Amino acid sequence: VHHKDAVWIALIGAFITIAFTNPHDVQDALRNHVEWDTLLFFAGLFVLVEVCAAMGLLDAIGDIISGIIEQEEEDAQLPVAITLILWVSAITSAFLDNIPYTATMIPV
Repeated sequence: VHHKDAVWIALIGAFITIAFTNPHDVQDALRNHVEWDTLLFFAGLFVLVEVCAAMGLLDAIGDIISGIIEQEEEDAQLPVAITLILWVSAITSAFLDNIPYTATMIPV
């Protein structure tokens, strides 16, 4: 299981669930009980984050922040780093998920 993609495990689980369920129950659940707007929002969010990562935007942000911190004198690096990471985290978390943001901050 650990070497399989999560997509295949989810699809197999969905297929098994649908195979052993009454089709009318599935249709009712899909129409009335699934929050499609929330699912589409998160799907769009994940696509947006992957596009930003593929374009190199996340790496560029991490490189810019680490460059700003390295330019400061040795005594001022820690306060500047704390302030930058705090503010960049607050602003970036409004647009990105936590995992891509963590990957962005690895160079820092």
